[in-house]
Amino acid sequence: MTSDALALLSALENFIRPLIRSRDRHSFDTEINEGTSTSLDVDALTPEGQKFVAALGNFVLNTLTMQEAHRRREESRIPEPSETQITPPTLPQKLTDALRAHVFNDVPVRLLTFGPDGSHVQIIERNTIYDHIAHKILAKVDVDKFNSSIETEFTSRRNLQGQQLYQSFEEAEKAVISALIEEHSRYVVLSHTWIQDSPGEVTYKDWHLRSSDVGGLGHQKLSKFCRIAAQNHKVTLAWMDSVCINKSSSSELDESIRSMYKWYNNSFLCITYLADTTTTADMRGDRWFTRGWTLQELLAPRQIKFYDKNWSPLTSHDNDKHSRNIKKEIKTITTITSSELSRFHRNVHDVEISRKMQWAASREVTKEEDAAYSLMGIFGVSISIAYGEGAQRAFFRLVEAILSTSQDVWDVFNCSGPPAPVRIHHSSLIPSSPKDYLLRSPAFDRSSAHSLISSTTILEPITVTHLGVRMRVLFLLGQEALAGEPYVPYSRLSGSVTINVLKDFVYTTQTYHLFSQTAFYGRIPDSREIPAFCILNFSETTDAVYIPSDCLALGFQWSFDDTSKLTSTGNRRRMVTKEPIVLQLHDTSTDQQFRIFKKDLAFEGLQLFTLHL
Repeated sequence: MTSDALALLSALENFIRPLIRSRDRHSFDTEINEGTSTSLDVDALTPEGQKFVAALGNFVLNTLTMQEAHRRREESRIPEPSETQITPPTLPQKLTDALRAHVFNDVPVRLLTFGPDGSHVQIIERNTIYDHIAHKILAKVDVDKFNSSIETEFTSRRNLQGQQLYQSFEEAEKAVISALIEEHSRYVVLSHTWIQDSPGEVTYKDWHLRSSDVGGLGHQKLSKFCRIAAQNHKVTLAWMDSVCINKSSSSELDESIRSMYKWYNNSFLCITYLADTTTTADMRGDRWFTRGWTLQELLAPRQIKFYDKNWSPLTSHDNDKHSRNIKKEIKTITTITSSELSRFHRNVHDVEISRKMQWAASREVTKEEDAAYSLMGIFGVSISIAYGEGAQRAFFRLVEAILSTSQDVWDVFNCSGPPAPVRIHHSSLIPSSPKDYLLRSPAFDRSSAHSLISSTTILEPITVTHLGVRMRVLFLLGQEALAGEPYVPYSRLSGSVTINVLKDFVYTTQTYHLFSQTAFYGRIPDSREIPAFCILNFSETTDAVYIPSDCLALGFQWSFDDTSKLTSTGNRRRMVTKEPIVLQLHDTSTDQQFRIFKKDLAFEGLQLFTLHL
């Protein structure tokens, strides 16, 4: 028992001793007036008094023991979220405004902060993040230095031609402010796969309620991450999805999911922890490469650093996006080439829509809607989060957003398989999931010699309506190729296509002749249906259409009307094919893109329709 406990026990004993000893009232008064004693004469007490003092001693001892155990436990636990109010530093107003805009628009809702060795981890939210960064700036640059640096930047910076870089003092001021904010607001992010065993990751709820298992794998991962960030990369601000997102707040969850790509892109570095990897050769078996969310975590950061299961770096590079061995493994595992990584880093729209969908096609998610939500940043779009809507509806809304923002809209339809069900939408054109892009055609990629889809000129916008996707299409007839039947083109245009089409629940290989005289002059089939194809990626002006040699097309079984003519209102059934349909057309006058005046379309065997597909 400690001296403090003994003193407390003595004081209590001296106070109550007159009550439990066999003395009169006068003795009680005398004891009170004589003051207290520091000794415990337990034998002088009655049996009841002795029991009382013993019980009191046990109580004090147990209480102190519990308090000591609690103190030790608290010291080992992760601390509560910190929103300590720091006295805001005084910064120039323009720097203050720019920093506040940066923190509240470009930085995560909350960050981890820790010491130079990665210890004393706390969570701070945006107001405190602002104060934290402002103090760091003020510790390095006072007002005089700030003004002086602007003057120096304005007068001394030159371009490659030796000309003054900035046209005005305000431009130099913005550059200095931007550089200061970027330098002092650096944060690292963690990319990882969540622990599947129990106890798992340290979550925001665990942190807030101080209920995390300090010896668990989740706490170990959190501690290692912070130490690596601080000691290896000299950054003391960090973000980790499991602990920095309050998932009980629907508004915060919505903001976090819609902003996550931006947060990874704005980070100084993405530390990627591969829990199943010890060498670069092991990477292809790591679960990290199979998850839906980690695709954007690979693509979005400007710098990425891979760590193995023991938290050792896999390479000596500062940025593994520059490592030849890492890029080779990434290509082997994901099919994403070094060139595609560079193009995507330059602009998310520089990689074809269908190609990015193909990257995601084989990845898995826990919540089905995340198959769509995890792709928003990759396509540069934003949709609301509505868990419970189902994977197909979420993907439909994603495609709808892409159609309304992308220039390469035709490439959305560079896919195959059945469309989304009618309960989702009446369009027969919009696919149901990223898996429909597994067999997309590379014929229209920017690296191909012919037919860039992005080069098409559209006169009418493509819109999604309750009737389907409204678009202009160039329509032509096909004819099933029959053994022994010669193929004679109807016009100067010719071509054949072989596709795997779904018939009676089985994919069947079928060859069709295009612009065949038989299709135009032959007998109308008893079914009153004929194969027809709609070219999507043509360009149109007021008086002509331009058709590439490689055409992205849709196949239909088209019905004749009562006048034995094909019309835009005729009944049609879209062919379900195993791969996208690519028509390779030939023109007797040219091998590349060719022009047909609209007045000559019928003569060439073509019709121009506006359809709801």
